[in-house]
Amino acid sequence: MKRHVSFFALPLPIILAALLLLPQQGGPVQTEPDLPTEEVTVSFYADYPTYPSLEQMCDAADIIVTGQYTEYLSSWNMNRDASDPSKEDPNTYSEGRLYAFQVDQVLKGQAPEAITVNKQYSLGARYYVGQVDGEHVYAPYQMPTPYCIEPEYGRSYILFLSYDPQFDHYFAVGEPWEILLRPDGSAELKSLIFGDGPQAAPLSAEAKTEDAIYRIIVENDDIGRYEDFIAPLSAEQVMEQIRSALS
Repeated sequence: MKRHVSFFALPLPIILAALLLLPQQGGPVQTEPDLPTEEVTVSFYADYPTYPSLEQMCDAADIIVTGQYTEYLSSWNMNRDASDPSKEDPNTYSEGRLYAFQVDQVLKGQAPEAITVNKQYSLGARYYVGQVDGEHVYAPYQMPTPYCIEPEYGRSYILFLSYDPQFDHYFAVGEPWEILLRPDGSAELKSLIFGDGPQAAPLSAEAKTEDAIYRIIVENDDIGRYEDFIAPLSAEQVMEQIRSALS
């Protein structure tokens, strides 16, 4: 059996606050072959800042740096306790992934030589499966976000960032926010929603109740919907345009 439902994502800069509203924790699910399986397609809609030019990216970012991702550090629960945001929510979970980034140059704002960059990997979500004795029943799961792209370690990047002083994390200012500078002098915009190149495999998740397994397929109409304005530029031209926008 197949179903189609919709999921709405809030703007990236305020997503930490929004995630506090999610009521149950999702996590890894062990499949059991004797349980009936239902396929569910989830539509992912996002209302986040998008910047169709380098000039707008430069204006929106609080911090712009060049450098390299050096290693994956850890994952953490982005859902916070409403009464004490320094603590994670004990009942819900949405995964952020933390990466070490070595800064070569600060083009805008202030940043130390080594920073921690947070990428949101998944959202804690629930799929409504019906009622039992008049009570709503949900299957919790982790919905992977379409905007987390694994970094290429040791390669040169330009990052357009905001800063969270509470956790000392740097995070995306919107979409796009990463530009990879290739050794051959070319530049690549690291975003799934800009450009029409090869797309990643469909994102999927799994939820389970005592009675059934739900295979969640994440559908996103934003993928590839915006023009890649970096593709015609060399890495040197990208840097020139950034310096011009900041002058």
